[in-house]
Amino acid sequence: MIGPQFDIISFITKFHRILKLSDAEAYLIRVQRISKAFDQLIDQQIERRHRNIETPRFVLQRVIDGLEAFQKQLTDEPNRSPLIIAFIEKLNDTICSKEKQNELISRLLKILKTNVIPAYDRLLNILHEDLSNATTDHGVWKLPNGDKYYKLCLEYHTTTNMSPDEVHELGKKHVERIQNEMRRSDYFVKFH
Repeated sequence: MIGPQFDIISFITKFHRILKLSDAEAYLIRVQRISKAFDQLIDQQIERRHRNIETPRFVLQRVIDGLEAFQKQLTDEPNRSPLIIAFIEKLNDTICSKEKQNELISRLLKILKTNVIPAYDRLLNILHEDLSNATTDHGVWKLPNGDKYYKLCLEYHTTTNMSPDEVHELGKKHVERIQNEMRRSDYFVKFH
């Protein structure tokens, strides 16, 4: 699963170090702020709507499926959530007592229930709205100024000033040449 909605979870669980009690408190604050990050994703999605930039149906469906699976785990089995597992693994007796560890874990569970799960609900609601209107005709050509964007991407990735049609024709010639070479080599090594 990729995308900012998953990157934030990955960042917190993989890179947030807990070496002292204040690090554990900072972890809780970061998890609590997932809600704000998701609200920013919602604002970005609304802005794309206003600009007539549609997320392709297949992308929306994958994101929704991933979010729903993660949310289901948070709701049904919060103790198996990567956010909880990573936190517990990073806590130890040198940081704080078992009693304090249990208190921190309880606070994290409450944050998941009161902040993170509702944030998932809000994000999923807007993505489901967009899914109901999404089309299956994908491509940058569909975006405002999509042709210009495609040409700019082509120039960037190929370091050429060729037009998209010229690059396409060049590609077709190369494919034909390579296929002919493969046919000749097949004949000589008797794969035919």
